[in-house]
This record gives sequence, structure tokens and C-alpha cells, in this order.
Amino acid sequence: MKFQKYDLEKMLVVEKSQGFSNDHHKTKNIVLGTLERLGIKYDITNDESIKQVDMNKYETILTLGGDGTFVNAVKYVDRQNVIGVNSNPNTSVGFLTKFDKSNVEEFLVRYEKKKFEVEKFYRLGVKINDEEYSQRAVNEILVGEIDIRHMSHLDINVNNKSAYVRGNAVLFAAKQGSYAFYKSSGGTPFDINAVGYSLVLPYSIEGNLEKSEVCDINTKIVVLPRRNSCKVVFDCDDNRTFIVNEKDKIEVFVDTKKPLSIVK
Repeated sequence: MKFQKYDLEKMLVVEKSQGFSNDHHKTKNIVLGTLERLGIKYDITNDESIKQVDMNKYETILTLGGDGTFVNAVKYVDRQNVIGVNSNPNTSVGFLTKFDKSNVEEFLVRYEKKKFEVEKFYRLGVKINDEEYSQRAVNEILVGEIDIRHMSHLDINVNNKSAYVRGNAVLFAAKQGSYAFYKSSGGTPFDINAVGYSLVLPYSIEGNLEKSEVCDINTKIVVLPRRNSCKVVFDCDDNRTFIVNEKDKIEVFVDTKKPLSIVK
């Protein structure tokens, strides 16, 4: 078993901003108590205030909540190792949060000794009219009408396949997002670094595009809205939404240059 060595400096603990339960408080006490016992310096914030934090001060980010807290926190992560702790496993699936109150103390002892593994997770990026945006999606990117009651009209090109699609939206997922919205929309989950797409509630498909498919990381994906007022949403988060129109070109790609380093 190979372990990555890392110079452990100050850690940033990011907890969810609301909805605290008894389990959350118990898990938080275990985490903070263990960090103090091990002499690991840390600061603490929440997933709403993290955007005001200078991330360059930290070598490690520890999220304390569920997958939603994790996704909100890693929007601002570039080079740091990320540790996901599920503070309420009874109500949170926790696909991205590998630890909970039953094992986090033992893990932090190993982490302090620099004995841990890191998995590289690729995120999804977007270009609009050939301009690349800094936002990245951990789980998925959704392209569809602003008002969900209206039908989306989209030209979708995936490598050599294309179709004019009328329906709710088109969803693109990275592997870590393929077990959530992507799966419920009809996509098959996958465990490799790739990109999957799923047509959400399609009314009609004119062309040779499948309803859902998993493609390799070099796949070229272009979406052309047929109507104005279409939206591009990162991780189903309305705080990171771009409005595009009929003449705009949307390109979705797998960002292999700056993967997330998730500790497991």
C-alpha cells in the first residue's frame, strides 16, 4: 500500500452552516478534540463563509457535514488535500465523505503520521463561446431552461453523435456525481474518471444520440441552445449559474489539470 507524504501545516475545518444535530455536535467534538490532542493547528469556518477565507494558508481542508457541505467547500479548493467527514450518516448518503464519528479519530492519528491515501477526482469545466470559466463542478453540470416548467430545446454533440433534443435538460456528471442526480435521471453510475451524460425527461430525440452514455475524459461535448434564456448550473447550485442564449456555444469538458485530492 502506497501512502502519500505531505507536509502537515494548519488545517481548515469547514462545517455546514445550519441544521445541526446531536450527531453533528458529537462528531465535531471528536474531530476538534483529536486535533487538539495531536497538536494540529486549525481554524474553523462554515460552508457559507469559506469564500472569504484565504485558502493559501492551509494544506488540508476537513469538511464536517454531508456531501452538500463537501461540495460547497471544495468550490474554493485548488491544491489542498480534502478530508470529508459525515457528521450525520443516518440522514446523509455521504458518498464523498469517507469518515464519521466511528472512525475519524483513528484516521486523524494516521493522518498526523502522514500515513494516508489520496484519490484524484476530476471535476467538470465549461467554456461558453470559447471563453473558459474558472468554476468547476465536483458532481454535475446541468444545461436547460431557466423555468423548469418550460421545455428545453437543445442541439447536443458528443464526439461523432448528435441530436436535437426536446425535454427537461441535459445533465453531465463526473464519476463522483454519477450516484446522485445523474443516477436518478436514468444514467448508470460509473467508477472511473470519465464524463457521463443523461437526457433528463426527454420528449423527443432527433438524431443518433443515446439517452445516456459514459464517455472518456477526452470526449468533446458541445451544447447549442435553440432558444434564449437557457441556464448552465454547476452542481445544481443557483449561486453558480450562467444564462446563455440561442447563439451561444457551451462546451463541457473534464478538467484533468487540477484534480481534487480526496483523502481516503
